[in-house]
Amino acid sequence: METPIVESVEGPELRKLKPHPLTLLVPPSPGISVRDAIDVPVILADGDVLDGRARVSEAVRLGIPCPYVNLSPRHHEHPALVLARAMVARAEPPDRALCALVCARLVDAVRKRPAWLDHYDSGFSARLHKQHHLVEFLEAGGATLRSYQRAKKILEDQRIVLAVLDGAITLRMAETLVREVPGKKRMAFVSMTDEQRGAALAHLHTRRHRPQRLEGC
Repeated sequence: METPIVESVEGPELRKLKPHPLTLLVPPSPGISVRDAIDVPVILADGDVLDGRARVSEAVRLGIPCPYVNLSPRHHEHPALVLARAMVARAEPPDRALCALVCARLVDAVRKRPAWLDHYDSGFSARLHKQHHLVEFLEAGGATLRSYQRAKKILEDQRIVLAVLDGAITLRMAETLVREVPGKKRMAFVSMTDEQRGAALAHLHTRRHRPQRLEGC
């Protein structure tokens, strides 16, 4: 793998940097503490910030240069893999359930083959359809195949996905809501307390399995 060249950006050019589309699928890391300089270079892909949003924000806030490296389509790992590895390398990595959800979002995005990822692909999207390659990717992102399969089930409802990412509900509860609750009613369940949600789910289950009365009885 090619050794990346570290360069630096500051001033107006630094303030123009925006997150890469894949990066928006990953929760930002907690704020970082910076004294005089950014020690770890951020990673840019096609001129956008792939990894290091918090570092860029601090560099802008403090008015200091920000070191960066450019991801090379020919010589570096796929951007999704870079993000997965960076997520678990944080000082405070997300828990496994959240890692699974992020990995599910990344896999889904890559498999859709957006044009802006074509020059990085080199067969990566096709490999993710094979279980052993998928498991390798999940391990890099701190997730198991089982937790990924659970997370994959909730991708159909982006409101529920965001509720999990925001910490409003657990991944296990999100799976239950997607399976048990009609789409229009799910967010009402999200806003409930755990006790209220449990009672509402029990009531819904009882109604669904209540015997139907026969006409004339």
